[in-house]
Amino acid sequence: MPLARSFESEVAVLLFGAPEAIDLTDRVDELDDREKARLLALRRPADRRRFLVAHIGLRDAPALRLDMTPAEVRLGNDTCPVCGSAEHGRPISLDDPDSTHWSISHTDGLVAIAVGSSPVGIDVESLARADDTSFLDEVGTHPDDADAMVAVPSADERALGRTRLARWSRLEAALKVTGAGLGIDPSTIAVGLSGQRTIHPLMPSSGECRHPSVTIVDLVVGEAHVGALAVSGPEAPRVSSTWL
Repeated sequence: MPLARSFESEVAVLLFGAPEAIDLTDRVDELDDREKARLLALRRPADRRRFLVAHIGLRDAPALRLDMTPAEVRLGNDTCPVCGSAEHGRPISLDDPDSTHWSISHTDGLVAIAVGSSPVGIDVESLARADDTSFLDEVGTHPDDADAMVAVPSADERALGRTRLARWSRLEAALKVTGAGLGIDPSTIAVGLSGQRTIHPLMPSSGECRHPSVTIVDLVVGEAHVGALAVSGPEAPRVSSTWL
């Protein structure tokens, strides 16, 4: 399927397998100063290559949707609904902020980019982490999700780890749509363990609720990863996924 055809759907998902093997160092100058600083801070070559694939892809994908060259695309951030800062708000296209929205996620072995006509969030996780998900212990869990986790056989640690990673991916995708991130208490959101679900994020008292409903769907991202996509609104989007 031609890549441009992906953008005929409401949300286009671009999946870059093995990004650590893709060398885009000749395009570093396309990054802005903040991105260049983040790139220089990465010590492992694999991390730098993954970062480059993600952030160069951020220019290529909106360019296709907007019929522009990557060099013409201007990326920015909406203001944070909690503190009002534009330093860490939800990513937007400055050329078409009302109807071109994007989100990125990268993990070992995979980069995912979502570009949509409404606010969107994407997250992918490597199942190489399924054997030890202790890093999630400090993340709050809604009681409904905690009850659902009880049904997963605790003796099968990898299956339990996979389920925890899948839930974390769904939570991350949903929080990215709101623009508030962990400014929203994760324990107030029941994202479920799989399938389509519409949630109603509970913003902090100081925050502005811009997305009263967010719909989450699972993504098929290969046997080595789990992933989720979320969009603003009560309806599941039409999604086209393309492996690159």
